[in-house]
Amino acid sequence: MESSPVDGVFANAPSLALRDRQYNHRQSMVFSPTHHPRRCAIANGIVASRWCFRQRTIPGVARSPPASAADILFTFVQDNNGRYVSHGQELAGYLDTLPGFNVTQRVLDNAIYTDYDAFDQIWVYDLEGGANNNAIQAANYAGIASWFNNRTNQNLIADGRIISSASYWINRNGMSSEAAWIQNYALQLDSRGGGLVLGTDHAALGKSSGEFVDGINEINAQIGINPFSSQFYSFPYQASVDPLSPLFVSDLDNCRISDGSCINDNSSTSFAPTGEQPNGLFLTPVAYHGSTSSAFENAAVASTISSPTFSSVPEPSLLLGSMTVLGLGFSLRKKTR
Repeated sequence: MESSPVDGVFANAPSLALRDRQYNHRQSMVFSPTHHPRRCAIANGIVASRWCFRQRTIPGVARSPPASAADILFTFVQDNNGRYVSHGQELAGYLDTLPGFNVTQRVLDNAIYTDYDAFDQIWVYDLEGGANNNAIQAANYAGIASWFNNRTNQNLIADGRIISSASYWINRNGMSSEAAWIQNYALQLDSRGGGLVLGTDHAALGKSSGEFVDGINEINAQIGINPFSSQFYSFPYQASVDPLSPLFVSDLDNCRISDGSCINDNSSTSFAPTGEQPNGLFLTPVAYHGSTSSAFENAAVASTISSPTFSSVPEPSLLLGSMTVLGLGFSLRKKTR
């Protein structure tokens, strides 16, 4: 993540220690075409308030309210410097506008939580530099891993460029809102019984550690998937999206130098794990750099949600060779923490 000219604004964002909150939508509410009431119950004894907001329509994604509410826990590895916290809060806000979805935000170094089983989906947002593995964080990583490992429906989305979907980065690259893209993660997981979203940014070049991935890769290790790794930052700062993936949404921008649709990828990002994982799950590329022939080693986003585009898997030797070639063409920039 490169330093932004408005970092000072993000640094002054309210601490999430005061914002461990759960949005409880009334299941009996009637959704109008334009807005619906929301009751916000704030944790830690803060008085609840109520307001209305406009219900958004996602082109290409069904918006009928789910039969039962989906409870999402959106977690931040920490919020010590606050620089990119507001971007994560924005992404969590996209989920909060979905009818019938209840969203709780927490910071994983504030307290040890033991109620993970109360949630259908857990999202982990790691945009913090450093080791991020103190005793409190380690206990929460273990709790999240246990929640996932004991699930019947082990659905997973790994996004190595998640902050690129926040409006600040979208606007810098002259692209359209990706609220629908992020919301469809939640919708697709909900339709499959819930699951885990792991979102982060880049590692040290050529490594699976350093920079922003050390905390989240602790969870990867404990659930038996490969780590987020290395860095990617190259024109046109986009990732192609598999049009046959259930995670595809129809209103994405056109790719600038290839056919098809693309998502933003301009925050100097990591590669997501793909292929067969140590735990036996298989992660299919959803968004990637280059063509489908090199998508497995160049994935920006990958998921257990399969696609007919990738019905066959390339040989590991071909993956390694293609990754080496692509690596020679990287144009990287430094990030400041």
